Amino acid sequence: MTKSILLAAALAFTLVAPAFAASDMMECNDASMAKMKTEVMGMSDGEKKTMAMDHMKMAQDSMMKKDMKACTMHMQETMKAMK
Repeated sequence: MTKSILLAAALAFTLVAPAFAASDMMECNDASMAKMKTEVMGMSDGEKKTMAMDHMKMAQDSMMKKDMKACTMHMQETMKAMK
C-alpha cells in the first residue's frame, strides 16, 4: 500500500513539475511583451529598472528579427532584473 502511494506521488510530481517550470517562462509574443512592459514601467526608477528596460528593448528587437532564442533569453533577463 505504501509503495503504491509513493509511486503515485512520484508520478504526480513528474507530471506537474514541468507545468510549473513552463509557467515561469514568458513567451515571445505581443501579449507577453505588453504585460512585461507594464510591469517594468511600474518599477521605481533605478538601476534595476534601467537594466530591465534595456533587456526589454533587446527582446523586442530579437522578436522583430524572429530570433526567438535571443528574445526568450532577454525576456528572462528582464524578469531577473525585476526581482
